Amino acid sequence: LAVSGLSLLAAPAHAVPVNVTGILTDHVGNALDGYVDVDVLGADGLYTSLPDRHVADGVINMALEPGTYKFRFVDVDRLFVSEYYSDKATFDTADPVVVAGPVALAPVALAPAPALTGQVLAPNGSPIEGTEVTAYKADAAPGSGYVAYADTRADGTFALPTGAGSFKIRVKGHRGYASEWFNNKPDQASADVVAVGPGGANVGAVTLTRGAVVTGRVTNDAGVPLERVAVEFEKLDGSWPVVTDYTDAAGIIRAEVVPAGTYKVRFRDPVGEYLSEWFNNKS
Repeated sequence: LAVSGLSLLAAPAHAVPVNVTGILTDHVGNALDGYVDVDVLGADGLYTSLPDRHVADGVINMALEPGTYKFRFVDVDRLFVSEYYSDKATFDTADPVVVAGPVALAPVALAPAPALTGQVLAPNGSPIEGTEVTAYKADAAPGSGYVAYADTRADGTFALPTGAGSFKIRVKGHRGYASEWFNNKPDQASADVVAVGPGGANVGAVTLTRGAVVTGRVTNDAGVPLERVAVEFEKLDGSWPVVTDYTDAAGIIRAEVVPAGTYKVRFRDPVGEYLSEWFNNKS
């Protein structure tokens, strides 16, 4: 009886995983980084999602237990159209893959997705690397409508996986340059609309300008300098974004990437020891 009871309670052992391999490239054969969505067929006839498998340098190598699977392939930057195996657009039409032993998948090549591209430059024409470029839906209210972002590469170029549609672009200030909306506009409402078709769209060069420098000093009532006070520059219409900087150990504020314009300034203690106030000593 004891042996019988143990036998009934014992969980079945997992099957030994086997390798599923393949390659992931773009439409011209360049290896891609990405991941594979994996779904396994259950005894109830339904598929269940498993953790994603990562793809590095185009190499697909997954250890899976024997079973029936469906796979979806996605590049990490989402600059290409994801697809199901093999070359299918939807989960329902995807080919089931029976894994009973090692499986070599047919090569997977992703087609380009509609993307919004361009290049960010300094006034002297040199590229600006590492600045953030963000796309928003063209019809969104200020402060909303986020679609995608990317950092500029070493040559200043960027690619935003927006898909087809109409968008507005913001280039964030970086290394002493002021933020701006395309094309040289101060805010989201006035930014130019960029239409992205099936073949994508290129806005060309976006040249940033040096931001205004705003300086000052923050103390308490006794004249003691206050460190790490947040100084926020808010546009008169209250539109986003608000430019924020912080005081140093001497209470000095030096904000170097404030776009030219007119602002109201608020001083805020993140710790909450002091009351916030607006310039100049206003509530």
